[in-house]
Amino acid sequence: MSYTEGCVFFHCSSNLQGNTAFKLFQLAKLGIIAEHGAWIKERDGEWTLTKPLNGEWKAEILPLLNAYADKTPGSFVEEKDFSLVWHYRRVEPKLAFTRACEIREVLLRLTSNLNLRIMEGNKIIEVKSQAVDKGAAAASMALGKNYDFILAIGDDRTDEDMFKSLAESAYTIKVGMKPSLARFNMHSVKEVRSLINELVG
Repeated sequence: MSYTEGCVFFHCSSNLQGNTAFKLFQLAKLGIIAEHGAWIKERDGEWTLTKPLNGEWKAEILPLLNAYADKTPGSFVEEKDFSLVWHYRRVEPKLAFTRACEIREVLLRLTSNLNLRIMEGNKIIEVKSQAVDKGAAAASMALGKNYDFILAIGDDRTDEDMFKSLAESAYTIKVGMKPSLARFNMHSVKEVRSLINELVG
């Protein structure tokens, strides 16, 4: 996918703004939304923070996640500008289940009085600000714009915020057949590629 006259494309991701893959999107003249909507880079623009945020809370949470990573072989902690992620894809399944339950309970207690959200994804647990999500980012991109057609596609739990926030007239597609707030489902990425090729071809 690349720049097409009359169309605006955005790649919305939970990844850091410095992610290597983003360089390819920039070459393709795509707008990029990073860290669940904390950062945005419009086509040919500069990275900008979507709203005032700070990561001071990480000083309290990061040591806890690092401690769990140290005692859980195969896991590691990813630190982003405004979120922390505990990855456990390579952890032995039974241990992964036990540790994930432990971390979830501890984090819920620690963050009960903070403006933070605990999110579970594909073999990850992420702690992030409540102030940003993909839904708010997508809605801000559509605000005040008179688009003829809006298409949003995603395969992750975090994409549900995006599906929920867009107007009912938007075409929202969940990749995979799990229940979703999206209006439609597609079985695979291959089907999505075929659809996009038809739309921009």
